[in-house]
Amino acid sequence: GGLAFVDAIGSPDVPHSIKSVLKPHQITGVSFLWNCLTGNGRAAKASPHVSDDHSFKGVILADEMGLGKTLMTIAALCALHRQKRDRRF
Repeated sequence: GGLAFVDAIGSPDVPHSIKSVLKPHQITGVSFLWNCLTGNGRAAKASPHVSDDHSFKGVILADEMGLGKTLMTIAALCALHRQKRDRRF
């Protein structure tokens, strides 16, 4: 159970230990990061840094101090690691 990444395209598999402490705006932030880093969603498709074949993906995350950018980044990286780990076998 728990919070879902409803805006994410696909299923970011964030560890429960991280997911359980995310605030609603951080859930949205993780979904945004996920979509940009996986080449999914409007944010990624509108980016000049993503080619037509989606070979280059990235995101810049900046905002006020204290909103949880580090935690959101860790959550997104954990989800990416879990996705890549599962595809190896």
